[in-house]
Amino acid sequence: MATIVKQKSGRWRVQVRRKGRYLSETFSLRKDAEAWARRVERDLDVGRKPIPRKLEGIQTFGDLINLHVSDMKIVGKAPGRSKAYSMDFLKRRLGKVRLADLDRETLIAFGKARAREGAGGMTLGIDLGYIRTLLAYGAAVHGLPYSPEPVDLARIALRMYGLVGKGVERDRRPTKTEIERLIEHFRSLNSSTIPMGRIIKFAIATAMRQEEICRVVWDDLDERHRMLLIRDRKDPRNKRGNHQNIPLLNISGYDAWELIEEQARHLGHRKGRIFPYNSRSAGTSFRRGLPGSPYRRPPLPRPEARGDQPAVRGRVRNPRGLAGYRSQGLEDATALHAYPAGGPARDRRATAGCARTEPAWRQRERWAASAIGSVWRQQPTLQQHRQADLRV
Repeated sequence: MATIVKQKSGRWRVQVRRKGRYLSETFSLRKDAEAWARRVERDLDVGRKPIPRKLEGIQTFGDLINLHVSDMKIVGKAPGRSKAYSMDFLKRRLGKVRLADLDRETLIAFGKARAREGAGGMTLGIDLGYIRTLLAYGAAVHGLPYSPEPVDLARIALRMYGLVGKGVERDRRPTKTEIERLIEHFRSLNSSTIPMGRIIKFAIATAMRQEEICRVVWDDLDERHRMLLIRDRKDPRNKRGNHQNIPLLNISGYDAWELIEEQARHLGHRKGRIFPYNSRSAGTSFRRGLPGSPYRRPPLPRPEARGDQPAVRGRVRNPRGLAGYRSQGLEDATALHAYPAGGPARDRRATAGCARTEPAWRQRERWAASAIGSVWRQQPTLQQHRQADLRV
């Protein structure tokens, strides 16, 4: 039986002692104190951990999304554009569903509805992944009594229906003729303020994403060594502070350094951003120039396809990811998949002493770079380029 006592301040203090547990709260109204005591006693009787009072307002899936976003902003890790879009979508579709009702049947019905709308297996899998992450976050961080297990069961069921699975791999690369036709199309648009032709060439030459291209600044350009610093480059773990230098080479059919000089002549100055344009506008212009295109994702820039190690380190984190971007004719790159999980025997012996300090993904990255590099030994290394500059 709960004990409710009126304090001198006029507020009501309620204490619950049950099954070895002790909880207390203070309320302005006695009826609120009685309701809280009954709810806590009921939870303790069925062996369930009572929800803290500050989280009692988290009743729906939308409330959980708001809590997660708010917490991440407090620690300085606000969701990015892609994650924020997914959170908003899930809030529209499932935001009014009570967390207690977000069970296996509800999630299976959600998956079937998404499939009828045209969502593919990969897209639906991403949606379920976000739902599971949010439920796990609520349970782990705030102690909410909602398990992510229904999401796992729903994923199994949807996989059996054939609605969840891997995306369709695409390995087609645009031909030189197609790229030139695309550049000529943008050149004919005199009204466009964004030099899309130059941006496309620069993307192919440097393996940079459109947001990275529109973000780099002149102060980060090393003219002596022809290097460009990309700050906060995208990374699945943590992109903040992930600064990477890339060489501005001429090995893809387009000279990255000459494109930089051409952009400087176009701007008439070397201040601020090198490409001072909105990356989203550039992406929209690119997609509008691809009516009926047979390839959906932009082509991987050729330095990566040719095994240029700085580019590989920046864009491809493991051999499996590189396989989908492998250029046509680079058959020796299949050697990437010949290594077992532990890598070559000699590499395993060489790294036996540092296995605890070097992550597995770093080992795979190193083996991938060495395997691809064996195909392109004739290409000058970055060190050779620097030595040549010093001799000049």
